[in-house]
Amino acid sequence: MRCRAALLGPLLLLVLAAPAAAQLTGVQSVRVLGVPHVIIDSATIAAITSITNPVAVTGTFWQATQPVSGTVTANQGGTWTLQPGNTANTTAWLVTGTGGTFPVTGTFWQATQPVSGTFWQATQPVSGTFWQATQPVSGTVTADAGANLNTSALLTTTAHDAAFGTAGSADAQVRTVQGIAGGTAVPVSGTFWQATQPVSGTFWQATQPVSGTFWQTTQPVSGTVTANPATYAGKTLTYVSVNQGVAGTTVIAAASVGNKHKIVGGLLSMSLLGTLKFDDGVADVIGPLDTSATGGFAATPSAIPWGETNATNRALNLITTLGAARGVVIVLTEP
Repeated sequence: MRCRAALLGPLLLLVLAAPAAAQLTGVQSVRVLGVPHVIIDSATIAAITSITNPVAVTGTFWQATQPVSGTVTANQGGTWTLQPGNTANTTAWLVTGTGGTFPVTGTFWQATQPVSGTFWQATQPVSGTFWQATQPVSGTVTADAGANLNTSALLTTTAHDAAFGTAGSADAQVRTVQGIAGGTAVPVSGTFWQATQPVSGTFWQATQPVSGTFWQTTQPVSGTVTANPATYAGKTLTYVSVNQGVAGTTVIAAASVGNKHKIVGGLLSMSLLGTLKFDDGVADVIGPLDTSATGGFAATPSAIPWGETNATNRALNLITTLGAARGVVIVLTEP
């Protein structure tokens, strides 16, 4: 090996022989701190084992992840975390058995199920409401007289009946009065139904209060009404007053057993233009007659009836339309 160097100032460069694998070939230029350059033109240079002055070295060292090439065999140590996908808990693990069914073994739904916990301890926990004012009781309850009840005063049914007096008689044991069929009458004292009854209120004032409906067109009449009788040619006639409030049906004479009603006279006027007729509830007796307002029906008394019911035991009716009839009808009732 030959070495040619131009040195300025003190410099020690040691070049030692090295194995063939570490040799440099060709002419190399090596920059040494403090020296412009050193030219080594030996065909073979052994490895430099030391440099006295500092030499700058560039690159990345001791990075967190070291590049490794070749086949690497890992040995498990510590805790390993396995996940099915790139993000934890995002992809489910699939566990399958033969045919897509994962077999599970064991005993299920057995008659006696295993239960864990503490049982039959000395004090059992109980929930609910206790010592409430009113306790619920079920079943048959037998009442006890108790120490504060005077049991000597309790009576049997027979003694009970004998102990109480009879209402209506002087007896200190009578507690209540109850009415029963055939029981003893209870006397009541006082004055009843006296001739003069006490009445309270204000009387004989100048204006007396009266309630009701007054002066209506048709006046209500209660009781039995008898028309004014009269005689004609030895026969009894009945004068029936007519005062209709509105058009309609008015019974002139009620049905009479074995008799007919005969119209022997009458005078009627109408309040409005309309019709009037007489019937017996089955067929017409007279009419219908057309009448004008304030016009009507006039029949002078006659021995020959103007009309009669078509059979015995039929009522005689006056029927008007549109207008109301007012006046009198003379009726002869006979077989």
